[in-house]
Amino acid sequence: MTESTEQSRFVRWAKAQGFFVRKLESTSNKGFPDLIVADPKTRRHFFMEMKDSAGRESAHQKLTAKLMRDCGIHVVTAWSAEQARAATDAIFRSPEHLGEFGS
Repeated sequence: MTESTEQSRFVRWAKAQGFFVRKLESTSNKGFPDLIVADPKTRRHFFMEMKDSAGRESAHQKLTAKLMRDCGIHVVTAWSAEQARAATDAIFRSPEHLGEFGS
């Protein structure tokens, strides 16, 4: 499936779970992740870069993700809606992540 299809599938699922999801559109910041995903219950958030199964991260995307992580910002790259769901569950629903990503 295309990146757009996988992203749409994930966004529908996330919104149905009660998460806040927005596509980030930026023409001036090459490499910035595609989505911000937030959980209003825990007040935690992370950024997500979506790729299709054949997609590759660009050098700008790798560098941006590293710089964000170095600042303590959680960034996930997912190659399918299923991977995106699993990452979201791990971040928002796993006890080891409670309180980890800001409030």
